[in-house]
Amino acid sequence: MLFENNGVYINYSDELFNFHKLEDAEKLIKIDLDNQEIYQDKEDNEDNNLSEEIMNKHDYITLNYFPLSVTHTNLTINIDQKFPQVLSDEFIQQVLQIFTLANNPTLRCGYDSLGGGCIINHLHFEILFLDDFSDLKKMPIEVSPATEIFSTKFVNLNPE
Repeated sequence: MLFENNGVYINYSDELFNFHKLEDAEKLIKIDLDNQEIYQDKEDNEDNNLSEEIMNKHDYITLNYFPLSVTHTNLTINIDQKFPQVLSDEFIQQVLQIFTLANNPTLRCGYDSLGGGCIINHLHFEILFLDDFSDLKKMPIEVSPATEIFSTKFVNLNPE
């Protein structure tokens, strides 16, 4: 296996499972998750390279082979790119748009990193609706008490 034990960042590899290997039937819904700044770039950018790259970006809701519920699927943003399973501010902005598109307060979106046991090193998120579970108003992690895992002397200098 190409994964290192407890690796948090591992370069993308075509040799491992990735969403490029999905059959068309496994791509359930094609969506477009661009943030407003990117939309503005599409309109204002005279250099068509950026606009063309963004216009050709594909986001999909894809089949999950180990679902927790009927609606448990994968949200694969920028599916054509070779992004490893690592977050960035831009990716989070894109993913948050799924809540506006779904317009359903029971939508939940999750992310698991390679360090947390994720086995697919191709950028994706887990989505499902709480409607699938009887009497469940929140996911267990939403109601669990916050506990300090370790202390640090690092200080966040950002006042927000």
